[in-house]
Amino acid sequence: MSRWSPVSAYERVLARAEPEPNSGCLLYLGADNGQGYCGIHSKGHQKGVHVVVYEHQHGRVPAGHEIDHRCRVRRCVNLRHLEAVTHRENLLRGRTVAARNASQSACPAGHAYDVVLATGVRGCRRCRAAAEARRRARGFSRL
Repeated sequence: MSRWSPVSAYERVLARAEPEPNSGCLLYLGADNGQGYCGIHSKGHQKGVHVVVYEHQHGRVPAGHEIDHRCRVRRCVNLRHLEAVTHRENLLRGRTVAARNASQSACPAGHAYDVVLATGVRGCRRCRAAAEARRRARGFSRL
């Protein structure tokens, strides 16, 4: 295929995609970047194949957004599995430490998180009060 091929990037993606019958995913069979994401050259730039498919149907990805695979399969180019979301929402939907921590609503002692420090660390008043009482008992103050 020449560099100036009349075949669009979208058509090239679909030509190399196969349906996965159990999940409904449409898997791109081209090479990946080592992290599971596949790319293709489009108009002189490298683009993710999932971005090419999304932009073909919906236009440009909105500013401040990225394409999330709702199915969590990075090779998937099924338009029904792709959604434009903020980076934060994409991280919180995934299997990341941030997502796991954000989903917790209670401290390790089982108390509800009801304090957020300036650093963004969450805690509970009961555990913080108990820790402060232990420090005072040892003769240390907070300052």
